[in-house]
Amino acid sequence: MKYRQRTIASLDLGTNTLLLMVSERSSDGTLKVIEDRHEVVRLGQGLEESGIINDQAIERTLAALIGMKEVWEKYACDSVYLCATAALREAKNAEEVRKKISDTIGIETEILAKNEEVRLTYRSVLADLDHEDPSMVVDIGGGSTEIAWGLGSRFDGGRSLSFGTVKLLESFMKNNDLEGARAHIESKLERIPPLPPLQHYYGTAGSYTQLAALIYELEPYSAQTVDMKVIKKETLETWIQKLSTLSLDEIQNLPGVNPKRADVLLSGALIVETLMRRFGLQEFVVRDRGIRFGKTFDVLKGFVSPIEFRG
Repeated sequence: MKYRQRTIASLDLGTNTLLLMVSERSSDGTLKVIEDRHEVVRLGQGLEESGIINDQAIERTLAALIGMKEVWEKYACDSVYLCATAALREAKNAEEVRKKISDTIGIETEILAKNEEVRLTYRSVLADLDHEDPSMVVDIGGGSTEIAWGLGSRFDGGRSLSFGTVKLLESFMKNNDLEGARAHIESKLERIPPLPPLQHYYGTAGSYTQLAALIYELEPYSAQTVDMKVIKKETLETWIQKLSTLSLDEIQNLPGVNPKRADVLLSGALIVETLMRRFGLQEFVVRDRGIRFGKTFDVLKGFVSPIEFRG
């Protein structure tokens, strides 16, 4: 089968992080990731309290987008897609922010509905795995957490829940209220229906990849090295106990830690731990995937596994 050659840029604008992936599909169907970048912009900083995205967060995000525009223009991408999630879904000034983005980089922002964010998350993780087992995929963002389930590549359902690492940081973790954070997470998880016995638990996006980089001491960070790393429940619990006793400066200096993500690292770990308790799981598999991959897979409609990474 011959495929249409395409070069696509896919951006994911979250509450905490802006991500860009540039990929090219060749005529034989091979999909190669040629750029994969991320920048912590904290678009949703203060959103929980004020209900709006503040000027400083907008400025950080626009500056990051201008830098990323240089990347997709360098590769003369056929198409550029920008998807936004919880922060722009919830902000009272979302349309103002969308207009500023459009005026700055000439790209329209698609604000994903919750169910579409869940579907793209699941697709991003399972599309290139060859099994039909009961699976759960979780993406912990800054403002929301997506939980999806299905049989192998078949997406059966999911929920987008209104808690994330930045929200927990601002509501609980600044006071080191771990038990309050756990209780809050558990109350949100009551919305998840009973699931069949799960054979696979996949975690994707920054909280999971940062935990893998920390636990395996991965420096410098490499998506290919992090992808498919397995983390046991007891290892996670040990690290939660350790992180809860460290200052922010000490966490920032741990091997593998991105200093810009250090303050939300414990929040993410608590969400992962609570999920494992809720579903009786003993380990999880880390995937460096997410919406930028899911959107690319949707647009291309087909490619030949495995995905290749340049460099």
